[in-house]
Amino acid sequence: MSEFKYKIPKDFGIKWVNALRSGNYKQGKDDLYKAFNNSYCCIGVAGSICDISNQDMNEKGLFSKDDFSLEFIEQLSFPIELTGSAYANPLVNELINMNDGTNNCVKMDFNEIADWIEANCEFI
Repeated sequence: MSEFKYKIPKDFGIKWVNALRSGNYKQGKDDLYKAFNNSYCCIGVAGSICDISNQDMNEKGLFSKDDFSLEFIEQLSFPIELTGSAYANPLVNELINMNDGTNNCVKMDFNEIADWIEANCEFI
């Protein structure tokens, strides 16, 4: 049995990896969503499946207090495990690095990120 590094809600995790593999989302980097080219980072896909509007995510870096008010974050039907800055949240940091190819991490496509999520996140 493998040792998982992280835990995320089961229903959300299944929906998220399926969305990443669906081909319905164009992969971008640096922001949750970019309207000018209709692209998402992997965490932006998570926001989309939680019904957070593209307008709310447009050109925002993360689901953190730097980009959203604390009141907005608390109202989200979004897993707390994916909120906060890359400095404060190791899971967010790893996802950003894989999605964007930063900090000596090889850039991964959404299918590879979905595989990584399944291998490293316990769906509870």
